[in-house]
Amino acid sequence: MELKIQNQSNKCVTSQSSSDCPFYNRPQAECRAAAQLHKPDRLCILIYCRSEDYDDCPLFLCRALRSSEIKGRMHDPELLNGK
Repeated sequence: MELKIQNQSNKCVTSQSSSDCPFYNRPQAECRAAAQLHKPDRLCILIYCRSEDYDDCPLFLCRALRSSEIKGRMHDPELLNGK
């Protein structure tokens, strides 16, 4: 679903739908979740970028992992100090 809104200069601009991936740049058809510039193909855009299932996208999941805090046993201070 596309939303048309007016900006400060009264020009009509297209906004992303609420179901689009937050990392999908629709005007340039680019994925901002990727580490490098990536233009997804039409199938990926339909399956992930412009659907509510964007959180199943491998690039979205990689971005989420890259931005998350490291947790788990491997980083437990007691295990690292040999206690």
